[in-house]
Amino acid sequence: EVLEIEVDPWPYHIHFLAQKIKGYTKEHRLENITIQAGETKPVQHVFKSGEVLIGAMIGAELVDALVVFKDAKTGKSIDSSRTYKSASTNPRSFILSPGTYNVSIQTLGKQKGKNENFQIALESGGKVERIIQF
Repeated sequence: EVLEIEVDPWPYHIHFLAQKIKGYTKEHRLENITIQAGETKPVQHVFKSGEVLIGAMIGAELVDALVVFKDAKTGKSIDSSRTYKSASTNPRSFILSPGTYNVSIQTLGKQKGKNENFQIALESGGKVERIIQF
């Protein structure tokens, strides 16, 4: 998305924040960008990301489950959501920055009590899909 802003001449710090990407690098800062009077200065930052699709099933039936992503190095929670029993949300799509994540899935509802844990590595522009069979 391109955004044009008119500002007074001055040195600026520009802070970019990715609103749809979760993970390691969802912020970027450019410092001391000086704008002169009458100058147009394009600045940009492209956030790297990939997609992870996580689904949960028992046999041929979609299962409502909680999916949690944690940073593999620090254990910090990165993102979470539910799969539900609908093809529109199971598998659930997650947009994450490249990195290694620990993923936990816990079934909910009638199938409550089943758990699965695994690790994924996501590359920039990559796509990882895991459908867990309980």
